[in-house]
Amino acid sequence: MPLHAALVLHRTFTDGAVTHLLRAGVATVEECQEWDVAVAQFWEGELGVTFSAAQRAQRFLPLDSGGFGFQSASWRRPAALLGSWELCLRAVALAAGFPSAASLRDSCSQIARSIAEAESCLAGAGVQYAFDWAARFGEARGKQQGEIAAELHEAVLGSLRASLPEDARVDLDSAGGGGGLFLLAPMHSRHWMCDEHLSTALRRRLLFPHPAHDPACILGPSSHCKHRRANGTFCDEALDARGHHAGYCSCGGGSVHGHDAIVRWLAAWLREWSGHPVATEQYVPQWDRLGADGEVSERARLDVAFVDSEGRRAYADVAVTSAYSADPAVVSRRAREPGTAAKDMVGRKRDRYKPEAYPAAGLVPFVVESLGRISPEARALIRSVAPHDPSVRSSVIRAALQDLSVLVQTRLAEQLLSAEAGRKRGT
Repeated sequence: MPLHAALVLHRTFTDGAVTHLLRAGVATVEECQEWDVAVAQFWEGELGVTFSAAQRAQRFLPLDSGGFGFQSASWRRPAALLGSWELCLRAVALAAGFPSAASLRDSCSQIARSIAEAESCLAGAGVQYAFDWAARFGEARGKQQGEIAAELHEAVLGSLRASLPEDARVDLDSAGGGGGLFLLAPMHSRHWMCDEHLSTALRRRLLFPHPAHDPACILGPSSHCKHRRANGTFCDEALDARGHHAGYCSCGGGSVHGHDAIVRWLAAWLREWSGHPVATEQYVPQWDRLGADGEVSERARLDVAFVDSEGRRAYADVAVTSAYSADPAVVSRRAREPGTAAKDMVGRKRDRYKPEAYPAAGLVPFVVESLGRISPEARALIRSVAPHDPSVRSSVIRAALQDLSVLVQTRLAEQLLSAEAGRKRGT
């Protein structure tokens, strides 16, 4: 079975199989821990790795937080039980003939203990929550499992980020913000990724060293970059374990091919949903750079020309930027605020193509970070062009963002894989 198919099936099963047991409070702490270990062991086997405590936690974080989006039974247990009682305490009390919340609580000690235990579990994770018995007897409150779980995820994410060195924190943040949509069930056939690309992207997302190295290979990971220059020679720069150099190396053209794939997709998507002609690789004289002699020193060539939602001529310039930096001060700044690398690149694009030089045209710096985070500007363009018909709008937007996520992860995997030596396996 392809790895991507296994991912979809495994997510579908593990997310739903124990939900009602958790809501009913019949799954013990130990059983939930065993469930989580079994889920982890499956992916350790598929990826050929062993998870650290931090990677086990990251795997259960939401996609937008840099995780896999899998549901932890241990984390869900208190949220599911409390969310269930938030919704059904009043109905249970009335059906059983209890005249008040206090009478139910005092008569059903097992229920009271399970709620108190769930409160204590949340408090131990840093989530302040108190079940209001009287209020829930007066009025049921739905949708609370999700809200409680979101608070728990935020607390776990805060603890995880605090435990990581700054460069790893930057990578974790760069993988969030829409960067994990490739992990959801594919909406179209183009969203399926081959085993090599997907396994590499997953190991890179979890911050494993040498993510492109196949554990089944005879040789160990390459120590120097195997991207080839146009003259056939290797780049030969030393490879860092995290894959920062490999992911952004300009030798061999892989970085350009990945960028161009996004440009082609964006142009086709804008053409389909805007209903207007779209052109690529357009020269825009208004944004040319002039030398001291008044002559053009650098022509302005932008990736996509289109008609925006306001009916004016607009240009999108695509950039895939790395959140990593060799400057410790830059790393520290980016570790404090997710999305800073994309924000920096957006600023550079706007500084290069100043609005006052061409006020009649719009500019969209269509920026994504190399580990997947999608800039607000890129999201805004997709939302502005997507159809307003509510019956299709959300699915069109989600498909577009998943398209983009798959393209970015495929580019990343290709960069990492091609920096390695051959992948001859042992027998």
